[in-house]
Amino acid sequence: MPGIVLHQVRLVYWPIPKCASTTVKLCLAKSLGLHYDNVHDASFETTAGPIAGYTDVALVRHPLRRLYSLWASAVRRDDLTSNGFLNGLQRGIAWPNEVRHSVGFDEFVRVLLAVLQDRADPHFAAQTSQVPAGVVFFRLEEVGHLLDLLAGHDNRTCYAAPCDAAYGDDLRRLASQHFQEDIARFGYDNFDRL
Repeated sequence: MPGIVLHQVRLVYWPIPKCASTTVKLCLAKSLGLHYDNVHDASFETTAGPIAGYTDVALVRHPLRRLYSLWASAVRRDDLTSNGFLNGLQRGIAWPNEVRHSVGFDEFVRVLLAVLQDRADPHFAAQTSQVPAGVVFFRLEEVGHLLDLLAGHDNRTCYAAPCDAAYGDDLRRLASQHFQEDIARFGYDNFDRL
């Protein structure tokens, strides 16, 4: 995803899906006086790479919590008669065909990780692949309440919902291994409480 350029403060914000990017974009659009129907379509000035003399910043999230959030917000079936993937498809997520029949979290993770290597959709790509080297990052788990204050709403259910119970030891090990680069680069522990 392109970085959002903020000339006033010589900053480039690199949005990462499932890391409060919608909340940050809402705050930025409001402060810049942008009008939009969908904040993801707002006319921010963007860049494909770092700009000399500007600071690159991003919000990151524990990759296992991020994966759970993706499932919970776009895949989880809340009743057995609904299509659990409808929300994700409406949101423009490029679901691999292999994932469309997965409904439970364990199966979702296993199937997704098995086909993830050649997929580019930023909703399930590693965070390290979405930000430039040298980015100043803030862990969502540590600044989420500040975002709530800035945005004027409580988004905690999206980024702080307990998901420990969703991961058994084997699934946690599999997902941690897959996202090892994110875990190492952003200072998470493989088995941090989620």
